[in-house]
Amino acid sequence: MTLRADGEDHSVRVDAWIREGADVARPGWRFTDDDIGRAARKWARLRLAAGLEAPLGAGVELQLAQRPELFDEVVGGAELQGRR
Repeated sequence: MTLRADGEDHSVRVDAWIREGADVARPGWRFTDDDIGRAARKWARLRLAAGLEAPLGAGVELQLAQRPELFDEVVGGAELQGRR
C-alpha cells in the first residue's frame, strides 16, 4: 500500500507491506458509508476499469494498526491519498 500526504510546501510518501511471517494486522482502507464515499467508489471503479490509477483524497478511511509517528509530525492534517 502506498500512502501520500500533500501539504502546502511538502509531500510525504509512505510505502507499507507485511513481511513474511510477521504477526501484524494488514494495512487497508475502505470507502466511507456516505455520499462522498459512494461517489469515490464509483469514480475509482471507472478509473480502474479503464486501466488508470485512482488516487483517492476523500470518501475513504485508512486502516493502519500503527501509523508512523513522523507522518503526523510532518503533515499534520494534510489531505491523504491512498493507493493499493
